[in-house]
Amino acid sequence: MFAASRAHQSLPSQRPAGRIGTSAFAPSRLSAQRAFGNRAIARSSRGPSDSSGFDPTASDDQDVGAGRTAGEAVGDIGRPVGSFLGNVFGSIVEAVAGNSISSATTSAPVWNPHGHFHWEVGFSTSGRNGWLIQKVESTRRAQDSSGTALPDSLTPLYWEAWSVDGSGSISPAAGATHDFWNRRSFGTGSQGHWSMSSAVYFTTTDPATQGFTPGGAPESGTLPSTTTEPSDLGLARLHRYAQGTWDSTSPTPTHTGSAGPQ
Repeated sequence: MFAASRAHQSLPSQRPAGRIGTSAFAPSRLSAQRAFGNRAIARSSRGPSDSSGFDPTASDDQDVGAGRTAGEAVGDIGRPVGSFLGNVFGSIVEAVAGNSISSATTSAPVWNPHGHFHWEVGFSTSGRNGWLIQKVESTRRAQDSSGTALPDSLTPLYWEAWSVDGSGSISPAAGATHDFWNRRSFGTGSQGHWSMSSAVYFTTTDPATQGFTPGGAPESGTLPSTTTEPSDLGLARLHRYAQGTWDSTSPTPTHTGSAGPQ
């Protein structure tokens, strides 16, 4: 996801992780793509916030250790396995149908205090003259030291898009980075758990005809995005995940998790 509105071109360590008309997003219109990317990079002065893109028998709320509930622990185990199997299957599909998609970490994942997380990746694809569509699913439980839920406006499910031109160039981008995953800080006295997972598709169907608009999902910044499932996506070629559990209710805050593939 390219949190366009929040990505810093200089890429400082605490920069946020964390998208339309047909003409402005058509792969053949390179000048429009460049203008779109430049606007995305320019809107970059805000602090860390949520973003993705270029801007069990036990009760699910029962703590089972390490600050996680039973449901969260099960999910944390399933995400790496699901991503691995999804990528294996995606590789088989690529061998038959083509249009591979891969990612490379451009800034390693960091679990900062109070629930803040940051990870940057760049995409590459053998697809041409089309779009990469990323489906993002997120969960989060944030509460204070007494267990009272903290206000949260996280979008649980959305899709976002990048254009791919005839040479395979993907837009928008900030250097080698296309996707910024960021989870916000809840400050001292907070605790909780969060997760993210994604599936990436290549399509030649214009997102503008599928209801994608800038701001469709706030976490996507100026990337074209939507909370309504698009059609004609086919099979995902790339899967990723990240998760974390934090506790800032004691003098020494903790935040641990995992992310992949890297």
